[in-house]
Amino acid sequence: MRALTPPFFALTLWSMTFAYGAASTMVDGQAAKQVPSTGKLMPHPPQASPLPITATVPSTLRASLPDLAREAVAIHFHGSRYMSLEELIQATPVCKEYKRSSGLFVTLSKNGQTRACWGSIYPQNEDLVKATILTTEAALTKEYRFPHVRASEWRSLKPQVTIVRDLQPISSMSGQNPLHFGLLVRSGSRGAVLLPGEAADAHYQLVKCKLKAAIPVNQPCQLYRIRADVLK
Repeated sequence: MRALTPPFFALTLWSMTFAYGAASTMVDGQAAKQVPSTGKLMPHPPQASPLPITATVPSTLRASLPDLAREAVAIHFHGSRYMSLEELIQATPVCKEYKRSSGLFVTLSKNGQTRACWGSIYPQNEDLVKATILTTEAALTKEYRFPHVRASEWRSLKPQVTIVRDLQPISSMSGQNPLHFGLLVRSGSRGAVLLPGEAADAHYQLVKCKLKAAIPVNQPCQLYRIRADVLK
């Protein structure tokens, strides 16, 4: 049997580098072209060797704060590839938007019902990544109003991260939309917070917040409107 002559292939070297956003590609190497007069294959002059394939994590990558809260829950119940909260913090790039201190709350709900919620209206950490991760752990360990989250249910929890933008003193509940604004009430050493969306109307928001703070419903108190960003 006559041996088959393998076909001639032009060898092309590829290199790829990744930048923030869509990947950009550079192609380089040697190619061959047909010279009609002689029928011979003449290669192009050699080019410089292409760069090796590299992939870097851009420093501007923005992580999802609810996803970080979910990962922190997984760490707590030993269901994450990260061994500790500190490892997750170190592995998460802090984008420019998150390099700020803000009051922050993490709410963990199941079937539309709150299972745990923890946070502060005042900044506790230097950036939002660290604040989200540590506040999630606090919600799992310090929440006393609800039974602790069980290992059998953590996968069904839905995290919500509320970032406090500012507090505005108000003289009455007029113009207060509880679906968009939270509420802080204070009387002496007593106080309580309701986050945006935790009440259906302004009157109920005030009553519920006073009851939470153990302030008599008919007793005057200081009122503060909470403007916040709610991330789900």
